[in-house]
Amino acid sequence: MIRRMGGNLALTVGLLATLVSSGCAVRAQPSRIELWHTRRGQQQKVLEEIVRRFNDAEPGLPIRPDSYGSYEDLNRKIIVTAQTGSWPALATVYENQVPDYWEAGIVRSLDDLVADPETGLSPAEQADFVEIFLWSNRFSRFGNQLLSFPFTKSVLVMYYNRTLLRQAGYERPPQTWRAFEAQCRAVRAIVKGPAYALELDPSTLHGMIFSHGGQIVDAEEKQTLYDQRPTIRTFALLRRLTESGLASQMSGDDVTNAFQSQRVAFAIASSSARGALEQRIGDRFEWGAALPPHAEGVAPVTVLYGPNVCVFRTDPERERRAWRFIRYFTSTEVTAEWAMKTGYLPVRKSALKTPALQQFYATNPRARAIYAALRYARSEPPLPRMQLVRDQIREAATAVITEQSTPEAAAAYLKRHADLSLAGRD
Repeated sequence: MIRRMGGNLALTVGLLATLVSSGCAVRAQPSRIELWHTRRGQQQKVLEEIVRRFNDAEPGLPIRPDSYGSYEDLNRKIIVTAQTGSWPALATVYENQVPDYWEAGIVRSLDDLVADPETGLSPAEQADFVEIFLWSNRFSRFGNQLLSFPFTKSVLVMYYNRTLLRQAGYERPPQTWRAFEAQCRAVRAIVKGPAYALELDPSTLHGMIFSHGGQIVDAEEKQTLYDQRPTIRTFALLRRLTESGLASQMSGDDVTNAFQSQRVAFAIASSSARGALEQRIGDRFEWGAALPPHAEGVAPVTVLYGPNVCVFRTDPERERRAWRFIRYFTSTEVTAEWAMKTGYLPVRKSALKTPALQQFYATNPRARAIYAALRYARSEPPLPRMQLVRDQIREAATAVITEQSTPEAAAAYLKRHADLSLAGRD
């Protein structure tokens, strides 16, 4: 039996429903623009430096970045503070969270700010953004409005230990799942343990479904497609990998720690980990980043990662100031800097023409390969209550690898309850 939705997530959705039905008032605003985010370590330092430069260069209410532990913690904080009207002016969010915030009435559309003749973006500037980044922030079920803006974008990639693969007799990383299993078996004989640090992250699981030729929802976005063969094949792959000792389930920092210590040869995770891995690994061994494997007969594909940023409803002055920071952060020079100093991608095409980023990609094949993977990226469906579904797919995959459910039964159960969640009946 698959465990049902966790209480915290149910509480979050219940709070949103209460806000929608009862309305919510904004409290007196502080003398700053709060930016809630989840960056830590080196990425947090880079973000704070960019904020400092903006505050020095453009007079007005100062931007103050506040870091929270995880996207779940940040999402919960936004919902709880919304009860008292104390939400921030800015926050980094994922597409699947935005519809819930919009329906609760706490975020504002960005279309008028983008179109502003003085502080907006010209048509040429808008065209300079990577298409999928802007497109994924428009919500068709809400009149195609721009409800969030690209901020720190990345893609799902497979990190591989080239040194271990060569010891196992392979010169190249696997392109298909069949080759991936074969290489894991060869590496297992060398490391005497699992070769793959498996994280049951919902975006990774969706990427695996894509890689088996599947979709997440139907064309009308009315129901999920989890009961179809690509999901079953994904769950069966996870069962084989764990049953045979080729993969070990991990989460969070344990995944990158296992990879950088050479306890595993493979980790499939966000490209945003590149910068930190480069600092920690140095020249101890050779490693690279590539597209995740795919099923035979299926084209290469990956998942678009990384949070966007929302402007929350406060007052016109704060909303305009928040937008001015977004415009600054996503400017050509700044997004190029952000890409070089972190593992994220530049959100503008013109950043690729800057001498600094050109030199960086010329000397960093991993970063270059990650940017090349962007052409294969696909967005996850940004539907209301999708946060519940993400929790459910993780639980379904856990049930499979712990042998509490078969791949077929887990897929059918997931489909049934995910559809109920999207319909607001779970």
